[in-house]
Amino acid sequence: MELTPGQRWISSAEPELGLATVLRVDARSVQMLFARSGVLRQYARESAPFLRAEFRVGQRIAGKGRNLVIERVEIRDGLLVYSGDGME
Repeated sequence: MELTPGQRWISSAEPELGLATVLRVDARSVQMLFARSGVLRQYARESAPFLRAEFRVGQRIAGKGRNLVIERVEIRDGLLVYSGDGME
């Protein structure tokens, strides 16, 4: 699995923690922040129980007080960038 700081992932072992953001990655480990639940975790990179959070064109997403319907999805430096309603 390709991990890059800023990516969003979901824990398949603990989905109740919510969406995680990759903070740091090194050769052996990855540090994830589950902001909504206030949990910071360190995982072994090779066995981290995560699924990449990915959304599709036409879906509505919300965060940081913003809502948008996805019109376009681009990959920039390993990050998924969603565009719609004049926002990214």
